[in-house]
Amino acid sequence: MRLLLLFLVGYSWVDVTAAPSSQEVTALLGGYEWELSIEMFEALPEDTYLTLMKIASDPMVLSFYRGRAVAALSLYQNDEVWLFFKKSIGEALSQNEREVESRRTLEAMCKTFASSRGDELKKLLRPWLLKDDSHFRVQTATCLQDLQSIYADEATKIALQNYKETIIQKWERDKVFR
Repeated sequence: MRLLLLFLVGYSWVDVTAAPSSQEVTALLGGYEWELSIEMFEALPEDTYLTLMKIASDPMVLSFYRGRAVAALSLYQNDEVWLFFKKSIGEALSQNEREVESRRTLEAMCKTFASSRGDELKKLLRPWLLKDDSHFRVQTATCLQDLQSIYADEATKIALQNYKETIIQKWERDKVFR
């Protein structure tokens, strides 16, 4: 009886805020000319990123909602989002039909973690310069160049130089090395 009473008393002191439902967050991701609204997401509970990760990884959700959820995840710079991005890109790269998804996630990952995990991000990205998807390689190289301008290191310089030497298509070279 005392345990139940302590639980009830203790429960009333706890501030319980739960992540918003998928329907609530999906409503914020809709719209013909959608733009990421920082203010809208700041008004939501801190753990909204959990709902965004759920939406972004649900294959039953329309792809444009998943892509927008990934873009919104760029507002949450924490370990769980970092691991989610790494896992999502890895899974997407292993399934060739998910190339656009991997590019969107890479873009969000670079935007989100360039300042806080620059070295770790460069180590993760360097091997991706060898992937089959040329658009993904371009995005990877662009991110690495941006990181290199902030955190220069020899390994990334060499990786970018090696990548440049292997480029066959002119558009790819022009896109990355202007």
